[in-house]
Amino acid sequence: MENLLAATFFLVERMDRGLQTYIYVDAPVLTTKKLVTRIYKFLGKTPPSWHVPLGLARPVARVSDVAADLIDVDFPITAARIEKFNRSTNFDASKIRGEGFEQPVSNEEALQKTVAWHLRHEYGARLPNDA
Repeated sequence: MENLLAATFFLVERMDRGLQTYIYVDAPVLTTKKLVTRIYKFLGKTPPSWHVPLGLARPVARVSDVAADLIDVDFPITAARIEKFNRSTNFDASKIRGEGFEQPVSNEEALQKTVAWHLRHEYGARLPNDA
């Protein structure tokens, strides 16, 4: 959030007439696997050593979606969620960076702050000391 606000203020200070479109994303871009691994690190846990192959997860999720509809339950894993987290989402923020914007908070620090916030506000817990 800090980087997005900094980018917004950066652009507001340089606003010209007319319409300009900017895309903002922190750099470097992380894969979902790297993101999950870092979150586990901040939680002081080890990521699972196994995973369900996507080719198996998709049809199983579709069947469970039908079952969920029949019994009126919202399962945490659905076909739509699997698709969402496996869709390519590569955005290009070179336009704002080309104008001189540098993100003030590193990905690592931003992710650590986000995990700490969720632990504090959702579970009343703190990050492990070695995170």
